[in-house]
Amino acid sequence: SLYEADIFTLDRNVVGQVDAILDRAALVALHPSCIESKYLPLLTSLLDGNGRMLLASVSRLPRPAAPPHVYGTSQIERILYKWFDDTECLEEYRYEVAAGEVVEPIYCLSSARRKQATLKAASAYA
Repeated sequence: SLYEADIFTLDRNVVGQVDAILDRAALVALHPSCIESKYLPLLTSLLDGNGRMLLASVSRLPRPAAPPHVYGTSQIERILYKWFDDTECLEEYRYEVAAGEVVEPIYCLSSARRKQATLKAASAYA
């Protein structure tokens, strides 16, 4: 199934567990304060144990001004490593717009549930 909705209205009661998630530019669109507090916890809770996520973000814009929120590749990876055991950058897609070059790193992410369980356990003792 394909869902188009406010991501924060989705939960397991609506979609169950999913085996794949496609994220095209949510890191750029969402406010940075909700990425790790709401967005990634939600996605990892929806993704089944063998599920994968394809994530495309933006690491360079000709004239960055938030929004969109632009993260460098190392910033993106630092965030993703907290939530996914397997994080592979498949490509840095580059293209030109009138103002200059845009760079979009594309990641394949998996093993979210093990990482999520580790984070939950660690936060219980904090």
